[in-house]
Amino acid sequence: MEISTSTLFGLIAVLLFMAGLTWVVMRAMPRTRGKLRTETARLDAAGRQSAATLLQGWSSAGRRALAAGLAVFLACRLASTLWTNAVINAVLQDPLTTVSSHYDDAAPWTLGLLAPVLAALVALGVLAWSVYRRRTTDTATGTATSAELRPRGALSFGPRWALAIPALTAVVLCTWLVVTGLFSSRDARGRFTQLAVERHIAADDPALGYVGPLTTQTVTANFPGWFVAVPAITATLALLALTVLVLHRLAQNPRPTDARLFGVDDLARTLKAKLVATLAGAGLVATLGTVATGTGGALATLAGDMRMGAEGVEFFYHEAMLSGYWIYLAGVLLGLLALLLLVVAFGSVLELAAARRAANAAAPEHGTTDRNPEGVLPT
Repeated sequence: MEISTSTLFGLIAVLLFMAGLTWVVMRAMPRTRGKLRTETARLDAAGRQSAATLLQGWSSAGRRALAAGLAVFLACRLASTLWTNAVINAVLQDPLTTVSSHYDDAAPWTLGLLAPVLAALVALGVLAWSVYRRRTTDTATGTATSAELRPRGALSFGPRWALAIPALTAVVLCTWLVVTGLFSSRDARGRFTQLAVERHIAADDPALGYVGPLTTQTVTANFPGWFVAVPAITATLALLALTVLVLHRLAQNPRPTDARLFGVDDLARTLKAKLVATLAGAGLVATLGTVATGTGGALATLAGDMRMGAEGVEFFYHEAMLSGYWIYLAGVLLGLLALLLLVVAFGSVLELAAARRAANAAAPEHGTTDRNPEGVLPT
């Protein structure tokens, strides 16, 4: 198959776009490596003891969130694979039956597409529960805290670009799903799961090859239509709401009463915001990647057609449908970008853990304030 000039330019454009997007994402992430540990080391012994309490529990909460999200992702992908294999085996055993209770490849395919955003929802849910539990414990213990006369919201910690990554990705994802939903067609069960196009079919002669006359036939491929778009958009909006809720709660948590801990507190909040933003961003970017590969795969599958040429029937590719190849490539690269964001999230957890260990190593063994999970000094 010859690749047209426009397709080559499309592939190059995708590579340049992804390189630029990766650069923007990495530049947008707060530069926090080693800063929290350095700031903690500047404190005296009593300050380090308070810093250890301030940082308590967040590294373990981050690890639990990552583990829960990874477990959900792997479970969804495994279930999707096993379900698809069961469908294929059912069809092989009864090839004449294409519409029955045993034949449903759209449902497992959809589950595989939604795996990243479902995993991100679970991971953010674990973090939200941790934040809520800490706030509740602090209120129950009656810990005196300090109020700062400065408004703080969901975007108070960390660059706005970094925290806007989930929102921007969600806008692109929802727009993409609306467009694919509008172009989708119903399957045999009445669900919008297919991309349907008319293609010309010719008879295949063993001696002469393809011969006329041409007949028109509707061919289909799995496509992220409304059957995928509605639950995906719902999960995306829920993930955005949960992200904003966690970031807002982090910003509203009370400050330490000791002004010496403000530097540690600011860096810790920045790392926590970075963890939340990258977890949500990874889930949404990965979902955008799976939707892109699903869209590109359908377009590329249906790109071929037949027509009558000067020497008889000839096979050709529709130029517009060949865009499916670079859309598919963009989906693969988006998956790699999501993996990079996941690595950044894991790095935030490691930084919080390293700073807590450094504070514990230097803090005195007596007088521990572990009963204060918010890390706020009593008055």
